[in-house]
Amino acid sequence: MTTSEGSQSETVIADSVRQQIEAALPLKDNVVLSLTQAADSMVGLRRRELIQLSDRVAFVDDAEVVVRDARLLELFLPLAMAQPELSQSEERTRQCEVERRVFQVLQRQATQSRAKTERWGVLVYPLLVLVLSTLVLAFISIAITPVFEQMFLEFGLVIPAPTRLVISISHIMQSVWFWLLFAVLLLLLVVMLGMRAANSLRWLITGGVDSWFSAGYSTRHSLGDLAWHTALLIELGQGVETSMEIAGAASRKAALRRESPNLARRLGLANPAPNPPHSPPHSPLATPQEQSATSWCLGVPCHLLTHALNIRQDDILQSAMLREIASLYWDREQTKAVWILSWLQPVGTLMVSMVVGFIVLALFMPLVELISGLT
Repeated sequence: MTTSEGSQSETVIADSVRQQIEAALPLKDNVVLSLTQAADSMVGLRRRELIQLSDRVAFVDDAEVVVRDARLLELFLPLAMAQPELSQSEERTRQCEVERRVFQVLQRQATQSRAKTERWGVLVYPLLVLVLSTLVLAFISIAITPVFEQMFLEFGLVIPAPTRLVISISHIMQSVWFWLLFAVLLLLLVVMLGMRAANSLRWLITGGVDSWFSAGYSTRHSLGDLAWHTALLIELGQGVETSMEIAGAASRKAALRRESPNLARRLGLANPAPNPPHSPPHSPLATPQEQSATSWCLGVPCHLLTHALNIRQDDILQSAMLREIASLYWDREQTKAVWILSWLQPVGTLMVSMVVGFIVLALFMPLVELISGLT
């Protein structure tokens, strides 16, 4: 059994929450209908993702599976919070709420798709420069450097160290073993990217992830997912401490899954003290637990999340605050990723210019001696 599975089995889900989800499971056709209608209006990858999510909703029959999956929990939330017996108008209101939740899922899906497109758009240019520079370097090493090497040998010139380095690289790149190794590394890269894509698909279909790849997920984005999942659980009536543990155990990041039993204590939530008599429920004053809680999580600032979890206020307000913080973390992660990737363009151009300049100077350094001798 993995660490995350062990944490999930030890986490106690409130009986009221379990009963609400179990009462909502027979009504899952409403969610399936809304997802199917939304999928019919789309094409491509987003349509396939919605169809897969619809199939997952259709076949889910366990309340714990719903509670531990933020996507399913958000879709079942309107059904779980509704009264068991509804009039026709109330039934229509509930279906509208389900459609609103589906629309929110579609909005986040579209935002994530735009974020991926933007990152790839920034990354395409440096990747293109890297590929072209590799081809140019290979052409120089295979076609041009041997001509200069033969010339140096015929004239008996003294070859300086930079030129010997360029000639050695040329010999390596002319070897069959070098290109065989290059092909193997390229194949491994393709396989790893394929496995990473398959792991994302597995998470979409089953809600589970492969721990071998989960360490590569962004910490800030994972904290956003954690805040969002916790907000849904709090809105359903689950305690804050247990909500944090459930959301941590369901995280895509292995480090958060390992820390899930200790997240509440690290963020100052263990045995929370009530508000002072002079402080209203929505007071922004920090409690002693919040003052002693860590403001960093896995190297990423999390003071906003700490404050939102420790502040004493209504569950609905706290849930709304956690949703806002989740959106903020996602936006910050996107901004940081684009900023870092944008630096690859000038850095890649600079490195290519330095490599080409070094090769040109190294090949012409021995010719200086020949020209000096002729003059």
